[in-house]
Amino acid sequence: MNLINSPSVIIHLNPRDNVGVASKAVPKDIPIDKKGTLAQENIEAGHKVALTHIKNGEAVFKYGQLIGLAARDINPGEHVHTHNLTMIELSSSLEDFQPHQKTITASHSRTFQGYQRADGSVGTRNYIGILSTVNCSATVAKAAADVLNQSGS
Repeated sequence: MNLINSPSVIIHLNPRDNVGVASKAVPKDIPIDKKGTLAQENIEAGHKVALTHIKNGEAVFKYGQLIGLAARDINPGEHVHTHNLTMIELSSSLEDFQPHQKTITASHSRTFQGYQRADGSVGTRNYIGILSTVNCSATVAKAAADVLNQSGS
């Protein structure tokens, strides 16, 4: 067939996802899944593509996370982006917050992976992870890492 015949071209991690992410550019009319759904337009690498029919106002899920609502009906194989996806306001209020029940530990012996200093005190090796959740913030994450590496922090 052709080089993009494999459904693995589209990253689909969670059963609840109704969009997948193109791991490489997918030309129009190329199958994106095992059912033979065709890309309805060119999908650039890293962009979202609808895996199912998504109705106007329906929640859109990527990697198991709600990323917005469909701004109109979206057909399988269609590019999903700002032209057909709206953001939603979620409450960040702690008004109804209920803490999770405390987990009971099975053992009270606690250790950590540290090292002993020459003066007898102990220390740990600290690492800071800077993660980018979307491609458009990768440049900012790299710049932040470069600043931290230059300062010796």
